[in-house]
Amino acid sequence: MIISVEDIPGYREAIAEEARERERNFIGFSHDICGVKVRSMTVLDFIVLDSMESAFIKRTIPTLGDLTKFLWYLSIDFDSLPAGLRRSWAAFRFGRRVRRLDVVDAAVRGFAYVDAMFADMPGGKDGGEPFASWLAVWTDLIRSEYKCSRDDVLSMTLPEFFQSVRCIHKRANPKTAFANRKADAICDGFMRGLNDGSILLQ
Repeated sequence: MIISVEDIPGYREAIAEEARERERNFIGFSHDICGVKVRSMTVLDFIVLDSMESAFIKRTIPTLGDLTKFLWYLSIDFDSLPAGLRRSWAAFRFGRRVRRLDVVDAAVRGFAYVDAMFADMPGGKDGGEPFASWLAVWTDLIRSEYKCSRDDVLSMTLPEFFQSVRCIHKRANPKTAFANRKADAICDGFMRGLNDGSILLQ
């Protein structure tokens, strides 16, 4: 029996949900992590968090301190506070607030947030030694294509950044096929079900 991927239960809904999620992330909607409002991560945010060895970027098990720093830096209140005593006091109060959260649930949601930010990240390197960081290569690609400044690129949210790279690649290679993580996960689950017998076709 031949079955189209579009006939797999949940496939069309996953495509539609991913399209809605792309739109929300592209325009920079705030995100909620256990009641803490965080902004969409920018390219500069990623660079700072990476340099901080954030567990959420390095994909390691986060401590309470990791979670607090991650949420505080990305919180929508962070940029509105001036440096100095006022921000230090706000950070202290914020830390007390984070300790009252369900830390495990907040960590899980934090990783899900990062996954959403990186959903459209292009594939890895083609092999060989990289001549520059992947971020530098993609930043150069965007600046060359759109004639924008370095600061313009650094202030882009990651969804806007990665979707822009996708658009550039699609124009250069119209036949390029891109992954859709939600729909692909449903297809993978369906195929595993067929293989292990838990899904039977009528």
